[in-house]
Amino acid sequence: MVQLKTILFSYLPNEAHYNYDSKVKKEIGSSSQVVRDALGELVTDYNTWYAQEEALMLWVKKSVLTEKIAEANRKMDRVLTAIRTQVRSLEYSSSINIAPIATRVYVMLNGYGNVNRKPYEDQQGDVRAILLQISSGGPYYNDIVSLSQPAPVILTLLTELNSAFNDFDSLLAQRGEASNRKPDKTFKQVRKGIEAVYRNIARIINAGAVMNTAPGFETFINHLNPEIELLNREHHHVRHDISLAEPEQIQPQTYTGRPITFVPKVLYVTIQGTIQLELGKDFDVTFDNNVEVGNATCTIHGKGSYKGKKTVTFIIKRV
Repeated sequence: MVQLKTILFSYLPNEAHYNYDSKVKKEIGSSSQVVRDALGELVTDYNTWYAQEEALMLWVKKSVLTEKIAEANRKMDRVLTAIRTQVRSLEYSSSINIAPIATRVYVMLNGYGNVNRKPYEDQQGDVRAILLQISSGGPYYNDIVSLSQPAPVILTLLTELNSAFNDFDSLLAQRGEASNRKPDKTFKQVRKGIEAVYRNIARIINAGAVMNTAPGFETFINHLNPEIELLNREHHHVRHDISLAEPEQIQPQTYTGRPITFVPKVLYVTIQGTIQLELGKDFDVTFDNNVEVGNATCTIHGKGSYKGKKTVTFIIKRV
């Protein structure tokens, strides 16, 4: 009897979680009418949670792209400035043929103004237009070739400008696909919601396979089980280093004559976002020198998906 395997959601990073949820959504969409009727309103519930998860992934994607776009823009600006500088220097060439060509090209480049100070989309349009002018087939290409005779570096810079622009253009296109508004819910909230709906879906799918009411239930299972096995194998043993966590600063504690203990707030930052770790699930704590006035220590020990330890110091003082 075929059954849908248990997926270890708690071990999945947000991106892997989202990718699996995407496959489930696709499988639901392509299922037979019998399967969709059996799932009933769970289909709508799942799609609602999935839409929120997708919005979060797009928001994170935009956040990650921001620095990449800035770096690509800086590279493009540096190359364009270098081309301007080379062309400008050739205006003072002793060659009666080169100087006027350099002036003609420089006037064209100067016509676009200070490209580097314009908004990204304006820079994108200006550099694309400049490349059309000076690249092969463009009206200024022969001038560029002539200028490269005394200054071969110009052709190298032209190649670099093409490459830098393509990177910049591609990243802006990706940013356009990303979300512009930060979603209301966190990854933790969305994962909890969609996992709850998924468990109900899995229960109905498995029951349908047992009752053998239609082949669609087994088809659903057979399509997803290999993916579940792969994800469990890849992520089950992945443990994060808790020494990279960021415990919230512990305020001075008041001396009581008894051991001072508390639950520290521990944050773990990933590319998908910041999560707050849970005592007992993600870490345990031990204390040293936590009775008398002076410096005391709290050691955070990784647990579950986290390994290693991190020690933080706090002060015990009299009132």
